[in-house]
Amino acid sequence: MNESAFPHVAAPAEDKPAQESGLTSAEAQEEKERFYAMLLADALRSIDAMGGSASMISAKFGVGTSEFKQNLNVLEQRIGDLETQGIQIFNQSHYLDEFIHGSPGDYETKFAIFFKGLLESGKIKTLYVLPGSASARGVIAEVNIAHEVGVPVVQL
Repeated sequence: MNESAFPHVAAPAEDKPAQESGLTSAEAQEEKERFYAMLLADALRSIDAMGGSASMISAKFGVGTSEFKQNLNVLEQRIGDLETQGIQIFNQSHYLDEFIHGSPGDYETKFAIFFKGLLESGKIKTLYVLPGSASARGVIAEVNIAHEVGVPVVQL
């Protein structure tokens, strides 16, 4: 197995199509789901270590674009701004697939398990949305789930 940035999260066997890794499509999907469930468990433990709840910032990351690094810098700056106001922020950028060796990189599966699970956990007190991010597909989905589960959404 590949190594993972999270020692207790078993990375998927390979970043290859199911037929190349020897897994059936169903087995490959199960492996992805297991990976993201373990990633969610790690994130929830991180929030527990912060006192049991935190707020989160939803942002357009622009993965794979020239804006990616700039967007991460803006996110880090906003986290710092909110934390100086006494607002504890769970930094989801540490959980981006791009930073986790062996991640399956399957956004649809990750959203259904990881992001939805975070918002449904009751541990996210407020979802902040970075300026210029409201029209991003992932942000729209996170905002919709936040509304469904009663997490307040605040535009920054």
